Amino acid sequence: MMMPVPWLSSLILAVLCLLAYLRFSDAECCTTMAHLEFMMTNGNCGVVNAKKTVHGCSITVCGDGRALVGTFCGRGPCNIFGCDCQGGCLHGDYGQSFLARNQDFGITLMHTEIVDYAPGASMWYTLTNGIFNKIF
Repeated sequence: MMMPVPWLSSLILAVLCLLAYLRFSDAECCTTMAHLEFMMTNGNCGVVNAKKTVHGCSITVCGDGRALVGTFCGRGPCNIFGCDCQGGCLHGDYGQSFLARNQDFGITLMHTEIVDYAPGASMWYTLTNGIFNKIF
């Protein structure tokens, strides 16, 4: 007769608890952001905290048009799922907010991609992104 592996039982229990938490959580999650690609006539990408690309500049922003700092778009610290952030989320109109904040730089948006990391996906994104950044 085979004995169950103790860590497997613990893992199954943890996954079930996580699924229950995600299903019944009412907390607002700050996991939506936008990847913007743009060109600018005044200044360089760095003056707006963007990275230079082959086609211009690239930045990830929260709804208020500011560059993403950390992993989530919360006003304060969030839980590991990007939810229940102190002070709520940074809301706004992503690209339009970015343009309004940086109107002196002659920015033309070329591409906007809204990305929403679901609470479960955010956890995996955070873990893999952290591991990837440490390795490379």
